Amino acid sequence: MFAQVTTHTIIIVLSTILPSLWINNSVLEPYTLQACGALTLAYIAFRKLSGPTTQNIVTLLFMNALVQTLIISTGKTASPLFFLYYFVLFAFAVSFERYQVFIITIFTIL
Repeated sequence: MFAQVTTHTIIIVLSTILPSLWINNSVLEPYTLQACGALTLAYIAFRKLSGPTTQNIVTLLFMNALVQTLIISTGKTASPLFFLYYFVLFAFAVSFERYQVFIITIFTIL
């Protein structure tokens, strides 16, 4: 049980940090729109190929990465899409443990 929770926490942190690293890289930053499209296509393909048992967690991770990418590329806290964070954090609060939600909130703020 502990190993599964730890694995989920690490994956959550990676889905939060990787979009930030993508945007901060000057070589990759012009391809942000394509990255959003690739994330959407990867999510659709995963949803078609996988069973329903893992879809909840993976859906949240894809949505977190997509929202992070969109918000960071459109102005961070001044972004008109910033309200989407509230929905993502609510979905995490309903689906994961309390300390995992705390960790995702801390990494989102950083």
